[in-house]
Amino acid sequence: MKNSVDGGKSMKFDVCICSEDFASGECFCQKFNGGPELSLVKRVCHLSSLKRVARYLTQKPNYQVYFVVFAHWDTYALKVCRLIRAVDKFAVISLVTTQPVNAMAIIQSRVYPLNTYSIGDSDLNRRIVTDLKASLRLPMIGSSQKNGGWFFFENKSISLQLPLLDVNYFQTADEPHKIDVVTNFSKRTVTAKLSEIVVANPSFIRVHRSFVVNVPNIEVMDRSLQMLMMNNGDQIPVARRMMAEVGARIRSFNAGEGGVIGAQ
Repeated sequence: MKNSVDGGKSMKFDVCICSEDFASGECFCQKFNGGPELSLVKRVCHLSSLKRVARYLTQKPNYQVYFVVFAHWDTYALKVCRLIRAVDKFAVISLVTTQPVNAMAIIQSRVYPLNTYSIGDSDLNRRIVTDLKASLRLPMIGSSQKNGGWFFFENKSISLQLPLLDVNYFQTADEPHKIDVVTNFSKRTVTAKLSEIVVANPSFIRVHRSFVVNVPNIEVMDRSLQMLMMNNGDQIPVARRMMAEVGARIRSFNAGEGGVIGAQ
């Protein structure tokens, strides 16, 4: 396994945990007391009021990731996400809740959280690390893409606007002339062609006749199995003729944009 972060440079950032319920926030803070995520974290800050969050945002720390912790639905989590987006539209926001269904109102509000998961998720530590790695990629992708870290796509049938790192892959759908857009928290079917997606943004590459993937979201490439493991845990097949090109794109991303990608 080979990992590289920003071409070997050491980069750390602040983690901000926002929770109206102090006890829930403190419980989540304990997740950062040990494990591989500590190598990426400079400090962990727990804020339990909107005023403190607003004050914190004026500092505009670099390489920032926010975990918004909430239980039953109220407006606190949505207000926090909007505060963050007003200051930094590229910030990584993850929602942590005991009731994931309550996160849909935030997702639909277009503040675009990166991830949503349960505080009781048995795989929570690995997912935290994934979000921390993604936070390192966002500023570099934002500065290198003309769309500033966002994916825009439009044809005669649809218009899409999504955070670039939120998109994991596209696949052919069961319905003719349609494809599935698979993000970190949803899957939707739209009228489009995979060939249109490839030319829409340089982050995407066609790895199989049925799949187009977002290169920054490749976590592992297994050459023996001809398979990609994406950040959301999905496995994507790679056509044999595409193996060399996919490997080259991964190496290029690692060298130039600070990705964290494993190759086996």
